[in-house]
Amino acid sequence: MSDPRSTPPRSCTALSLGSNLGNRESLLAMARAYLGAGRLVRILKASSLYETEPVECRPQPWFLNQCLWVETDLPPALLLSHCQRVEAMLGRRRSVPHGPRTVDIDILFCGSLAIQTPNLTLPHQALPNRRSILAPLAELGIPWRHPTLGMDVSSLLASCRDLSRVALVVPGVSYG
Repeated sequence: MSDPRSTPPRSCTALSLGSNLGNRESLLAMARAYLGAGRLVRILKASSLYETEPVECRPQPWFLNQCLWVETDLPPALLLSHCQRVEAMLGRRRSVPHGPRTVDIDILFCGSLAIQTPNLTLPHQALPNRRSILAPLAELGIPWRHPTLGMDVSSLLASCRDLSRVALVVPGVSYG
């Protein structure tokens, strides 16, 4: 396992954003802006938005999800702190595990780092099992392989057994 305080490869870090409370699209836009403020994180590419069915805690409103390919000099532990500060600024409350939230920001991976601490697991443990993460991540075309599974994102998506609904958001179409 790598040290979560070590610096990740600059151009192979991915984040997942999700929101299922409030104005989801605006909250995701604000999350992107706050993440990049102060030049701590530079967004290289953002996926389209996807409307996704909740998986772990039902019933609750459906999510809007998006993945980002970012560049940062922050080591994973500090990147996690930065993401959690952004969540808090946007009203995130952690009262119900996997419950409704204004914004959720997860670190999916930092290059080939494999980290497992009480606060951070990289690659994200849900990554191979969630279409809501894999579909927008595949759109980004990041040349990355899961360090323990040895599969690229397209292969992970093709082998994913998650049957929850994931739909590309089309601009101008109203979503619940």
